[in-house]
Order: sequence, then structure tokens, then C-alpha cells
Amino acid sequence: MNAAVQWARTSGVAIVKLTVVPESGARACYERCGFRVTGIDPAALRWEGKYYDELLMHRWLEPQPQRSSTDVDAEL
Repeated sequence: MNAAVQWARTSGVAIVKLTVVPESGARACYERCGFRVTGIDPAALRWEGKYYDELLMHRWLEPQPQRSSTDVDAEL
């Protein structure tokens, strides 16, 4: 993950976004790499007849711009 983030940074990417299914256990790994949860996409994935939510995550690679207080991550 760190190599992918470094590649994105050297390529001029400002923000990296990803989704993760909470049951996968990968959330902790992404959080250790600096990602934050910004929202939930309910029932985003169906596998073997069961629906799973996905967590929306992001990591800024350059200084975060000013945003309004209505942003979702301000509420999480």
C-alpha cells in the first residue's frame, strides 16, 4: 500500500480514495497507512446472497484544501 501511495504522490495525485468491506479486516491496515473513513455505501456488494456495506476511505497526499463544515467526514 505504501508503494502505491508513493507512486500516486510522485504522479501528482492529490487524494487517494478506496472502499473496503468492514468484514474483510483490511480497514485497520488502511488506517495504519493514513486513510480515514469518510462514509458508508450501504449494501454495495452482494456475495453468495448476502449484502455487505462498503466503507469509503481517503488519504490526502498534499495539504488538504479548505472545505465547508457540511462535509461527511466532519460528521464521522
